Amino acid sequence: MKKFALILATILAPPGLAHAQCAGAAAYDPGSGSFMPPASVNGADLNCLVSNLPKTLLPLTGGEIGGDVTVRGTLRLLGPKEELGANGTVQWPNVMSASTSGILLAQRATTVQPIVFGTGNVIFNGGAPAVASASASIQSNNTYTGTANSGDPSVLFSHVRANDRVTSSGTGPVYGALVEINVDDAAEKGPVVAHAAMINVTHASGNTAGGAIYNAGTFQAAATVSDNGTTSAAKSSVNGINNLAVLRTGATNWAGLGAEENDCAVEAGASADDFVCEQIVLYGSHRVRGRRDDVLLSLNSQGGSAATATNGIEFGRNGGSWPFGSDSTLINATGPGASGAQPAQNGIDFTKVAFTGSAFKSAGASIDGHGNIAANTYKVSKGTTIASASTISPVAGLTHVTGTAAIQSISLPYQGFVGCIDLIPDGVWKTATGGNIAKASTAIVNRVLRECFDGSAWYPDY
Repeated sequence: MKKFALILATILAPPGLAHAQCAGAAAYDPGSGSFMPPASVNGADLNCLVSNLPKTLLPLTGGEIGGDVTVRGTLRLLGPKEELGANGTVQWPNVMSASTSGILLAQRATTVQPIVFGTGNVIFNGGAPAVASASASIQSNNTYTGTANSGDPSVLFSHVRANDRVTSSGTGPVYGALVEINVDDAAEKGPVVAHAAMINVTHASGNTAGGAIYNAGTFQAAATVSDNGTTSAAKSSVNGINNLAVLRTGATNWAGLGAEENDCAVEAGASADDFVCEQIVLYGSHRVRGRRDDVLLSLNSQGGSAATATNGIEFGRNGGSWPFGSDSTLINATGPGASGAQPAQNGIDFTKVAFTGSAFKSAGASIDGHGNIAANTYKVSKGTTIASASTISPVAGLTHVTGTAAIQSISLPYQGFVGCIDLIPDGVWKTATGGNIAKASTAIVNRVLRECFDGSAWYPDY
């Protein structure tokens, strides 16, 4: 077992009594201030030593604690090279007070191994001080130095790091870290946060080449083996994060419930090329689509949910402010840079939805699930005027046509078009049946000629 040098501060008996009252457990020299247990010390013996040390900072050369130990004081980790191992339960009972800044203080400024607990537990069950004292159960005031190489897993400047193996045979959940706060006192008046992670960038870094990414929290889940699934019967799932917020029976008259909220701002005097409050990104190594569902965002329900949602996606809300302006687009598709149009099969596909109202609805128009349009007015785009010729190519719903040449073919406005276009004759031209026009017509100046394409030919209305 590796070792570390640590310092214990306790309110205890006068110097010189530790070795006498706890013979065989350790040696304490009040002259030099050294406290040296053997390579392995029993928890009971260490308890005896701790209870007889003077109130001073004493270097403790660490070893292995083979049993339970109770430390009634502040344990300061100041050693630069060694560590302490414990295979028993280590408790700090009733030691927090307004005068202490924490129970376990890690104040090392150089490379050091952490305190390691093997098969035992660490229990903080002290009497908590007033909130104003800003005490912490575990507090780290380190300055990290050295070189961190990209992709090197050994470069992890962690206050708390767990590297455990799961061999549980039960069916219940196994938590690598569990933070649980019970609000059960009427005196609480402010917000309660079970886990808060914050990054404050107050000085420019050395990332002059490509810049850096500062993440206050990162969750990663990965698998490298099959978990008993087959092609016909897949099993297990990997989730980077899973949020749950529930109002249990009896929790009435709450103002709101939300499993996730992102608050974003670029304040006055700041700037950013990209402002994206929420994004879903396909990871660079993605190569295979899902065999059943393959989506980037899914809104669904667990089996057994008796209530349904009123709205799937809502822009703005009754309890908030409208976040868009007169120049905003509610749904927008764009590609990287100026790369032009990007490929897609459908924009919106509601073929598996039976609408009882409208598939699309705005203040002045609606489209029902069968494609029937109801609108205050019907507007079509007007195209550029074209001249009559053997083949014409209108691209809009309404087009002026000049000249007197016969028209034998009308090109489709786009591939796959089926529908009607309106031609406004500005000259006396004719259509003929030599191309894709089903019936010949003679245009009448200033009278619209409607041509409808059924997928094979154009049919005129006169």
